[in-house]
Amino acid sequence: MKKMISLLIGAVILTAVINILNLNTQAAGFDLAGKQEAIIIASLPASTSPSLIQLRANAMAGMVGMIVPTDRTVNPAAWYVVPDDGLQAFDGITTSFGSWMGKSNTFPSERGHRIVVHVAGKFPVSKYWVRVTVSAPPLVGGYFAVGTASANGSEIPFGPNFVGIDFGSNGKLDSTVNPSTGGVWQRGGDDVVFDNGQLPSQVTYTVWYRFGSTTSTTINDASGFSGITAGSLKAELVVREGGVDTIVVTKEVKAARPKISISKTSAESFEISIVGGQFLSLYEVLTSKRVEGPWTLLHAGALPGQVWSEDFSEPKRFFQLRAVSP
Repeated sequence: MKKMISLLIGAVILTAVINILNLNTQAAGFDLAGKQEAIIIASLPASTSPSLIQLRANAMAGMVGMIVPTDRTVNPAAWYVVPDDGLQAFDGITTSFGSWMGKSNTFPSERGHRIVVHVAGKFPVSKYWVRVTVSAPPLVGGYFAVGTASANGSEIPFGPNFVGIDFGSNGKLDSTVNPSTGGVWQRGGDDVVFDNGQLPSQVTYTVWYRFGSTTSTTINDASGFSGITAGSLKAELVVREGGVDTIVVTKEVKAARPKISISKTSAESFEISIVGGQFLSLYEVLTSKRVEGPWTLLHAGALPGQVWSEDFSEPKRFFQLRAVSP
């Protein structure tokens, strides 16, 4: 289904810029001190990535509020949190060949992406489950326990990517993360930090947070990128007690949609660009002197981020932006 946006450029309107999406804005980390249950949805490299070790360190540090790399266009190890309206069609697409952000020539050693659902909660972790639902293929959903391995149901021990913290008798988080050690916790006050193989069922803790679980779809040829859509992905943190499931946190990310940016550069000239949208899609821009048409094609096959100039002498003009692929 084609998506359409219309804009009116009036004689007195000099500039119209619509909600430019900053894809490199770092999301807030978990509020562990506030003992808050939470979900963060990220799009990260495939589990076979050569950047995996650094990526996990960046993610665990980012989850507790440290400043970490977030620009994946230049760094595969960046901690990229998907914006609420910024899901890309290639997010969650793992490849058997070299690819990055839907292309094969940027970081050839990478193998695409996967969706990772980071989660945080309170004692005991055994009561928490995560439910993931998607609106469109190729991604798939699932329902799984936070504290056990999906493959065999075994209990997951605390470690560098799954941390538990006991706030001690004063009930406050006194420990801190050391930036110089890549996000390793340093015990403070009467806290106890569990990150070295302890089983959650054998210790008592106040809060925990996990790197999370993954959902992805693998394609074996670059042609597999054609025709895929982003849709939406929703993750729910569920508490199961006494056979009853209660949703305590919901987080949803939706497909990135394009917007038009229009700036007047002279009495009869405008600079037009496509902001946001799907990086793997082409868009066409149509224009008309009247809202009811007729509409004429102004620019075909435009990509997000593309900028061009047009000359118009009319006091007002309308524009439509439509996706033409995939």
